[in-house]
Amino acid sequence: MTDTVTRRSVLQGGLALAAIALGASFFGRRLFAQSAPIGSTVFDQRETQIIRDYYRMQVEKARANRGKGGGVPAGLPRKDELPPGLARAIRVNAPLPPDVAKKGLPPDLERSLPVRVALVRIIAGDVIMLIDAKNTVRDIVEITDILERLYSR
Repeated sequence: MTDTVTRRSVLQGGLALAAIALGASFFGRRLFAQSAPIGSTVFDQRETQIIRDYYRMQVEKARANRGKGGGVPAGLPRKDELPPGLARAIRVNAPLPPDVAKKGLPPDLERSLPVRVALVRIIAGDVIMLIDAKNTVRDIVEITDILERLYSR
């Protein structure tokens, strides 16, 4: 009987800890998301750090899987994806050139970032941009240096 009670209490304790951890993670993310600067049209320092850490981790995963049948993970942009002329045309407070092949951020990265109202985060080549409703680039985070590490070795 003691053995059964011990197993049950250990299981219940483990489930309680898991519920607390998940709740803290969920509510922590919501609190962070609500603390994003309202009306800000630039990436704040926390957003920039989250983005750069995410891609740094993806590069490390790709490097670790190289030779094991693994390639560049999904969501990690290819180096020099944009032609040089288009790359130079992407500037803050300028309209996004129509020829730029853009896509949304990977869902797990997007979920870890604060919620943005009236602005969209997109990636094109090795830059992540904050775009408004008029298709104007509001801010840019470059991840060129991170990608260089993956493709240089």
